[in-house]
Amino acid sequence: MYFKATRTQIKLLLFQWGALLAFGLLLALMLHNFVENVLEHQGTEVVLMYHPMKLLSLSYDKTNYKADTMMLLVQLVPLLICIPAALSLAKEQHTGASVLMASRLGSRTYLFSKVTAVFVVTTLVFSLPFLLEIVLNCVSFPLKATGDLANWTIYDDEYIQTTQHFLLYPLYRLSPYLYAVVETLRFGATMGLLAAATLTLSALVRVKFRVLLLLPPFLLLQLSAYLSQSQYFDVYWANYVTLFHGEARDDLVLFIAVAALLAFVILGTLCASKKDWRN
Repeated sequence: MYFKATRTQIKLLLFQWGALLAFGLLLALMLHNFVENVLEHQGTEVVLMYHPMKLLSLSYDKTNYKADTMMLLVQLVPLLICIPAALSLAKEQHTGASVLMASRLGSRTYLFSKVTAVFVVTTLVFSLPFLLEIVLNCVSFPLKATGDLANWTIYDDEYIQTTQHFLLYPLYRLSPYLYAVVETLRFGATMGLLAAATLTLSALVRVKFRVLLLLPPFLLLQLSAYLSQSQYFDVYWANYVTLFHGEARDDLVLFIAVAALLAFVILGTLCASKKDWRN
């Protein structure tokens, strides 16, 4: 019953206006970056060309050359996290559909299938445009290019030290292309977890205006930026989810944040499933 309910929820959420809007905006941002790269680097010789994966929209390395895409991305993402699916439970609470669904499926099955569907849909919305960009870059740019946008060679000590700060450094050494795919999926999954946590919050605390649910993930990410103004305390969210981030940081912060969000989603959903959904 759980898997069938989850599959049905995913199908419904994928084609709602919120998911399509967020996907369209991220796709437009990705295509803008791709076209900009093509126009900028057309005709460049292979020995002078940057690595195709380091030109991606999610590539922190590209900020060494041009940071407009990354600046737009970090401003847009906090506003879009809840748009694809996280507001769906609040909508069903207002229409009364949640009472019917909880009665038919059981509140625990209903809530856990809803949380899972929100996580999957949000992950897909935030991952697919950038996975498509990986394919486009592989087709459009020479795969043998090894250039770094900081203009270091692969033999420079600075380059070697920088790459060792990558979160999945062993995977990067194995294949930069596989690294880019996995890290893009991790980016999407991080946004999916934030969306699932927002849905759990809406199950625990019923809000009168759904727009208020946009605030928790936005404020959480903005708080990470505010706290990171100190050079001794780096918890800025973009530093932990972007690709090819070569600056030193405490990766334990990421694992603690993910564990805390996951615990909140699971325990919060269990608590919410014990509520009386008839009210």
